[in-house]
Amino acid sequence: MEPLEQLTEGLRELADAFSRHSTWGFFHFAKENELSPAHMGVLMRLARGGHRGIARMGSELSMTGAAASQMIDRLVQQGLVERREDPADRRSKRIELTALGERRVRECREARERWLADLAARMSPEEIRTVAGALGILTARVKELEGPDPHRAWVLDNKESLTK
Repeated sequence: MEPLEQLTEGLRELADAFSRHSTWGFFHFAKENELSPAHMGVLMRLARGGHRGIARMGSELSMTGAAASQMIDRLVQQGLVERREDPADRRSKRIELTALGERRVRECREARERWLADLAARMSPEEIRTVAGALGILTARVKELEGPDPHRAWVLDNKESLTK
């Protein structure tokens, strides 16, 4: 196998493992906290990108404004988000995380990443140094691909599929 093929295959296997472990942690956390994956998605988007309007959230989640509003109502009732008047347009409401919502996001991230500590504990100091160096290179190249705002770039590139 050529070096480039070997690297690509290794990255594919690593991405699959990361996805499996992270997804399991995410779903397990959501279930323990009586939240659907869609509800957790709202919380994660607000944590990553800040407040937004209901229509924008609905668009990002590929759902109608009415469906997004219902979902947000449940999160408001649980004290995870709040609706506030938009200072730029007093007729509009924007959704923001509450302190409890921020804590749930932090706890979810910790649950998703817990397995990484177990993985690192299985490595020798030399393996840790080698992997850390390689990860630095990979991370730099990924950032080059993403540009300044990877989430926004993805949404703009996939706007048609988000509205279908």
